[in-house]
Amino acid sequence: GGLAFNGGDPTTGPGDKLNIIGGSATTQTFNFTNENDGSVVLAGSTVAGTISYTGLEPVSSTVDAANVILNYSAVTETITVSQDGGTPAQTLVDSNVGGESVSFLNPTTSLAINGGDTGDDTISVNGFGTSGGGFTAGLTVNGGTGNDTVNIATSINFASGNNLNVDLQDDNASPGIDQFNLNSGTLALTGTGSATIKVSQQATFVGSITAVNGGITVEANQQLTPTAGNFRGVTLNTGNLTTSGTGNILVNGKGGNDAATGSHRGVFLTGGSIRSTSAAVGAGTITINGTGGGGIATNRGVEIFNLASVSSVVGDISI
Repeated sequence: GGLAFNGGDPTTGPGDKLNIIGGSATTQTFNFTNENDGSVVLAGSTVAGTISYTGLEPVSSTVDAANVILNYSAVTETITVSQDGGTPAQTLVDSNVGGESVSFLNPTTSLAINGGDTGDDTISVNGFGTSGGGFTAGLTVNGGTGNDTVNIATSINFASGNNLNVDLQDDNASPGIDQFNLNSGTLALTGTGSATIKVSQQATFVGSITAVNGGITVEANQQLTPTAGNFRGVTLNTGNLTTSGTGNILVNGKGGNDAATGSHRGVFLTGGSIRSTSAAVGAGTITINGTGGGGIATNRGVEIFNLASVSSVVGDISI
């Protein structure tokens, strides 16, 4: 079935609000045409159909969905994920220009944020609602063809087997110049849950990632045509990458090329650590591949500095 809601004027708050109340769905998809128009598609379980809307301000849903997908428009925008201050059980996602603010219960299986096929997007994950005991689903972030930045500044305790996927290199054949920043918190993967982070420029870690039997993969500037500029490929400032089971850690980084500057290290550890802590047979391995970029000086492939460390109990280490 289907429903159309034409809010009309005004198109600024408090204005018209769409509340979708109760029921369950396999997948709840929010499609954003612009800041006031779009649709919500419910598939599977007790509710199904499409709600199209125009001229709205906020959208709120208490549908219990296994999967939530957010598809944003093609404009340059800043998308922010946080706890809904008015309804703390729900997660609030808002775009400054490209989509209506939407509040929903935490999905139980996966959350996918698709930044749109064009536009230079900044996607910041700063928190989640408390529903379901807090966010534990898998998280996927896609940026499209623009020059995109993904920032995470919160801790996530993923349920067993759920994954973190911030592979900005598989979004499009020409994915743009992308960055990843883990600014705080710990992303804790359990069971076979894995973390994949791939960007065409740089990845920086102040926060940490832990895994058990799933891998941690971090790749920066590994595409066929390297990104030019003044940057390091992978930097662990104070962050840690840790495996405590059979999961392997792979870090590949290449520094930028800029003839006027230097210190374009491929992989730079300064105060952080990369660790395999299991003593069991088959314990996770650590592989670090770094290539320095071009520039004045100090363009090292791998540098471990300022009390940083790479360590393992029994798993192999390759640098």
